Amino acid sequence: MKKLLVFLFLIVFAGCAGTQKKSVDEKFDAASYFPIEDGCSWIYLVGKGGAKKTQYIVKVVSKAENGGMIAWGVKTYSYIYKKDGVYNTVEDSYILKNPSLKKWDLKNGIAEIVESHDLSGNVIAVKETYPHKGFYTISHYKKYKGLIKFEVYSLKGDNGSLIEKMELGEHLCSDID
Repeated sequence: MKKLLVFLFLIVFAGCAGTQKKSVDEKFDAASYFPIEDGCSWIYLVGKGGAKKTQYIVKVVSKAENGGMIAWGVKTYSYIYKKDGVYNTVEDSYILKNPSLKKWDLKNGIAEIVESHDLSGNVIAVKETYPHKGFYTISHYKKYKGLIKFEVYSLKGDNGSLIEKMELGEHLCSDID
């Protein structure tokens, strides 16, 4: 009898293992976490700890049906909304993916969804680890605002040490319709 139960367990387990798929949250809307709208800009405060913070301005250059172009300081990047996330065509990688996918590969590292510590449930945090470069970043995307915080940490030590932090000061959008 014991052998029969073990045999049935193995058959059921094998059947379940063969049918498992990665669950994708069909409700995920990448555009709501990385909004690209004409006339929008973000003003970030950049610094570390109590040091004087400098301003960094990011602006939408153009909007397309499935994404658009954003100027980050003097560099311009093109982004495309895909079913499973936001894709940076210049860097040739995803910056944000559906949280149900948990991890994805980058050219020189790995990205993963991590706990955001935001109690509203409207923030997705993405950790990008670059072992060969000796640092990792955490980007916090808030629904309908976009990137609200970006932190860079050294890989040295248990949790790394903060190298730099960029936090959203203002999110401005003008109605240009």
